[in-house]
Amino acid sequence: MKLLIISLASLILLQGCAAVTSSAGFSVIQYSQPTLNSAADEMESGSCPVLASMMPDYKVLRDQARVR
Repeated sequence: MKLLIISLASLILLQGCAAVTSSAGFSVIQYSQPTLNSAADEMESGSCPVLASMMPDYKVLRDQARVR
């Protein structure tokens, strides 16, 4: 489970560099730099409250990808 959260968080963090709408037409949530820093710190420490708050956004992106 922890590996899954880290993997998903990595994907979300990488999307922070993307535009608001991707070339595939997905809505990409833009997180603030402090939020991204907190998430990165959590990945290193094993604590996940900020990452847990990002998971619903990942679910939306995943669901959008399945529809296409």
